[in-house]
Amino acid sequence: MGLSEQRRKRLQELEGQLVEEREEDDGAVQAAEAQGVLLSMKSQRVQLMRQLKEDTAKFHVWKSQKNKEVLQLKEKSRNAAYFLSHLQKLDHMVPVNYETGAASITHLHANNPLSGIFEGD
Repeated sequence: MGLSEQRRKRLQELEGQLVEEREEDDGAVQAAEAQGVLLSMKSQRVQLMRQLKEDTAKFHVWKSQKNKEVLQLKEKSRNAAYFLSHLQKLDHMVPVNYETGAASITHLHANNPLSGIFEGD
């Protein structure tokens, strides 16, 4: 083997090592990129979890507010129904004509011993 043959073999070995080192460097770069992507995904996950908690809390506040409004409306409806039924009962108690009404009012005042106190008699 001559000197040129040795140099050629040495050059091939060095080129092989260089290719291996480049592949290792490419692998390290790819690993670094993958790690960066992984960290980005983790931060997005944390951000989405926070947003989910905030949205859940907002929803519960909204839902309780709407339930409270519904309960208030139901209460108003019950009060209105009671008032309406009370008015209908009063309507049935109102005399049909004036003469009968005057007679019934006079009869009520005559039978009520406290009627004179409130009228100033």
